[in-house]
Amino acid sequence: MSAGTVPELEPLGVLGGPETLPDVRTLDIPPRLRELAHRFESLCANAVDPLEVAAGLEADGLSDQAVKARYGCPDVFALAEELFRLVPRAPAEPAPLPEVWAANPKLHLLRGVLFALPGLGYTAATPLLVQPAALAVLVGSLVLSWTMSQGLSYLGYVRLGLGRADAAYSVLRAGLFVCGALVALASAGLAWLSDAGWSVLALGIGQGIYLLAATVLLVRGAELLLLLALAPAVLAGGLHLLGGHRFLPHWAELLGLIGSVLLTVGFAVWRTRTGKPVRAKARPNWNELRNALPHALFGLCAAGLLALPVVWAVLPSAPDIPGAALAALPVSLSMGFAEWCLFGYRRRMGRLLRESTTLASFALRSRFVLTGVLTRYLIAAAALCAVVLFTVPGAIPAAVPTYTAYLALGGALFLALLVQALGLNTIALIACGAALAVEVAFTLTGGALRWPLGTVWVQLAVGLCLLFVLYCHAALSLGSAVRHH
Repeated sequence: MSAGTVPELEPLGVLGGPETLPDVRTLDIPPRLRELAHRFESLCANAVDPLEVAAGLEADGLSDQAVKARYGCPDVFALAEELFRLVPRAPAEPAPLPEVWAANPKLHLLRGVLFALPGLGYTAATPLLVQPAALAVLVGSLVLSWTMSQGLSYLGYVRLGLGRADAAYSVLRAGLFVCGALVALASAGLAWLSDAGWSVLALGIGQGIYLLAATVLLVRGAELLLLLALAPAVLAGGLHLLGGHRFLPHWAELLGLIGSVLLTVGFAVWRTRTGKPVRAKARPNWNELRNALPHALFGLCAAGLLALPVVWAVLPSAPDIPGAALAALPVSLSMGFAEWCLFGYRRRMGRLLRESTTLASFALRSRFVLTGVLTRYLIAAAALCAVVLFTVPGAIPAAVPTYTAYLALGGALFLALLVQALGLNTIALIACGAALAVEVAFTLTGGALRWPLGTVWVQLAVGLCLLFVLYCHAALSLGSAVRHH
């Protein structure tokens, strides 16, 4: 064989397991080429293109001159094509990818408890809550602080995801102070307009600042600190329920609420300390604020949808609406399980991406996964509703429609969070905004006063429609594989 020619050999082997492939050391080719094929056997067997083999040869130090002198090929690319042809394809099974969306059941359970525990603290403030003027201050503070906390958490999570920890801590701390000041000003304005008094004003400001500080701690992953901070308020609320208000003055119970707010703010400030001054980094740019706006508006819609039925129940001259006071509690508790379900959905969709062979099969199976995870959430939330219903004497059957309405709303909010987590904000925001607008219009037109018991059925209809719209949106949009990369 001359130095300028390469023997014409047919490809050996077929795609299959290692036991079906011949040993390259037995090939009837020049010894040098056989030795090279053996040395680069793994590279050639796993390559999908001769260019991968060429890159490996060049990385090994082979130049065109050396290839021509030793192996009789005109250049590295010709030798790579020959090796690619000689060595059968036998791609190795890829190593399993690390599980990014591994769930932590204890953490999700703890977060669900943290979402619901503040409600127990409100029992210590019952004498203030029965004042008609308190409604405007407390609902206004709740809606405003919830709105800003959603935007603030987005800014913190985005910066943490980019590895900018100091900048994330700075924006969380600055946001806590700025948003807290706005909540205080808004609460003061509402208290002045409604002549609510100083006690109600303090409760409204404390509620808003607590929500902002708790958001900071949750973004920082300090759930145990938040649980510790809530202990005084939970103790005060528990004593009130057990009749402690007959032995303790009202101001002593309120000290528990004040203590929890101060502890939460203190822990939030402590956990957002940085090792060096980063004041300039704390200021979010316009792009960050624009991206945070949909999340803030979603917080506004969610707070309104959860709070408005309670407002209906305490309207002047409105009769008692069964279950209105406690119906939001199971939904709050279920948010921890909702996070668990969301993690499970992302984990299963990642596996589905690796297992599916066609886009059509992926889209079909993705809808089964979505239906399954929604069903699991609704079953868990329904179980929590049943626990509360059976605990409250006389709640069955009168309060069942109210709890069903909140259950539908909980499922809709779960789907909204799911699509938002995958970068789809517009439809979810429009749907939640439209649902809130319907309920607000019902209130402003006097429907809640003329048909007070019909408000439950309005809430149920709105919740079911919102659940249906968001399910259809998620089923169609999340069936695209590109959404899960």
